[in-house]
Amino acid sequence: MFWFRRSRLGFEFKVTGANRDFAGHSGINVHRIVILGMVLSALFHGVAGFIALTAVSHAAILGFSSGIGWNGIAVSLIAGNRRELLPVGSLVFAYLITASNAAMVYTDFSFELSALIQALVFLTVTGNFLIRRNVSSKTFSSAAPENGLTRSHTAEKKIVPPGEES
Repeated sequence: MFWFRRSRLGFEFKVTGANRDFAGHSGINVHRIVILGMVLSALFHGVAGFIALTAVSHAAILGFSSGIGWNGIAVSLIAGNRRELLPVGSLVFAYLITASNAAMVYTDFSFELSALIQALVFLTVTGNFLIRRNVSSKTFSSAAPENGLTRSHTAEKKIVPPGEES
């Protein structure tokens, strides 16, 4: 995190991630930053996968990581894409998975019902995130247009054919 906040390359990543057009107009090579971001992401994921594989089974097992990527997306959605809430999101996700597994083992709780409850939780959390995001984008889109006229002025403007101006 120190590198991301204190270096020029970290700043270029942050600006490019926030607004590619602005980054391009500011002189940042957007294509290079996007490709470098993909390469670094693949590198970190490869190292994490190597550590997960060698720490658990000490051998290459086909399908050892099935679902880990989706689990990461689910945790991020539960946390509302806020990195400070990722520990809470991962605890909620772990509780949800563990509780559904325990319910399936100890009761007549079916796998389909467990998956349905998990889906409802994800849809509820994601729906709240999308609603909040949509409301905030509508707040910013209500700003005045670039020509300086407000919406009330543009709505009252009459279109008059040439030669009939009064």
